Amino acid sequence: MRIGIVPAASPTSGGIYQYSLTMLHALDAWRSDGCEDDFVVFASGLSHPDLVSTTGHGWTLQPLTPLSLPQRALDALQRVVGEGPHREAWRWLRRTRGLQWDKPLLHDPEIVRSRPDMKRWLHRCGIDLMLYPISSVLSFETGLPYIMAIHDLQHRLQPEFLEVSANGEWERREYCFRNGARYATLLLADSEVGKEDILNFYGPYGVTPDRVKVLPFIPACYLALDVPESERQRVRAMYSLPERYVFYPSQFCLTRTIYVLFRRSAC
Repeated sequence: MRIGIVPAASPTSGGIYQYSLTMLHALDAWRSDGCEDDFVVFASGLSHPDLVSTTGHGWTLQPLTPLSLPQRALDALQRVVGEGPHREAWRWLRRTRGLQWDKPLLHDPEIVRSRPDMKRWLHRCGIDLMLYPISSVLSFETGLPYIMAIHDLQHRLQPEFLEVSANGEWERREYCFRNGARYATLLLADSEVGKEDILNFYGPYGVTPDRVKVLPFIPACYLALDVPESERQRVRAMYSLPERYVFYPSQFCLTRTIYVLFRRSAC
């Protein structure tokens, strides 16, 4: 089987980025142990060092989208213009091209758009199954069988937070998660609670318990498992930490959520 993977390849993605790297590392180890499946990583930045270092022999790297004729023409123009006096005109042309040809986002979760261009591209790459460590509308818009991870449903659980509901964000998220869950071959949840949330919200759309598997988070593959006590003491002293503490790295949205929950429990 030829399996395509669309990881979160930017460190700014936070935990999803680490989740993607860990999954790639695990699949690479599985392949080294004799797995006969072929893996294709689709990413916008093919020279990303983490992608190159994580995937070993037998992996294929492909751009996330094939270059269209206008894109190839713009890239050729960039090579000709370089850093010359016409570079601003080239930048304007690229911006104009993006504004003119990008498809608008649909806000009705029940209206599913189709991406035949992406479907053709994935078929050209020989893909039998897609794997999405990060929830993506490409999963159901391309029409190929897929496995998708759903990491949180905050727009459903806590819609009072503007960052998950305002300015069409609720509709964008619901479009992705409702249809991603509805059409998936298999869904991945981080915990039993996460699985319960998926079934509660999207069970009415046909999601059954057998289509949701729990795949817990594990520490990043590059972290040391045995940290010397001297190093532990040094870090505690540097940050004035007590003997026992909780370290919760996250992006702003979830950090504020945890803060609010702690405040509520303390009242």
